[in-house]
Amino acid sequence: MREPRRPILDGTEELGVEWRTAWRLRDPAIEADAKALWERLSLLPTGVDLDQRAEELVCAAYVEGEIAAAATAFVREIDFLKARFAMFRCAVDPKFRAHSIARKIAGVSKDILQTWAFETTEDEVLGMATVVQSADIQAKSRSAIWRTSGLVLVGYTDMGEQIRVAWFDHARV
Repeated sequence: MREPRRPILDGTEELGVEWRTAWRLRDPAIEADAKALWERLSLLPTGVDLDQRAEELVCAAYVEGEIAAAATAFVREIDFLKARFAMFRCAVDPKFRAHSIARKIAGVSKDILQTWAFETTEDEVLGMATVVQSADIQAKSRSAIWRTSGLVLVGYTDMGEQIRVAWFDHARV
């Protein structure tokens, strides 16, 4: 039996989330807030340089002036797709996780990265991709396509983590 299509929920509107673009801007305030979020939640693996990760910021979500989430990306080739992608990651403060911020920040990030990739053709980035490491997200979302971000399931890592890709509008293969 087919599962009914669920509506796209956007709890970010009721929170009054403010989205701040950070991609390649080196905004010291957003970088400081993101570093504080990552440290407070102990999210970065040992040995990861906070300053380097801050250089990868795409955007941040703020609620009443407090950082609620931060998204980062770095560019790499995905061999089996024979293309370069902006590899998306996000961190959401646990007190905001029930408000669709992770879903929405993925869509906002895709828009930011797509505009940049279209305008910066020398990098030849054709989409946004992610490896879903959160067990909560993998358990909740069984959809092959995430409508808000356009991320589509394309495979699994050796550890069973989902690999998802959203091709940019200008992508040609």
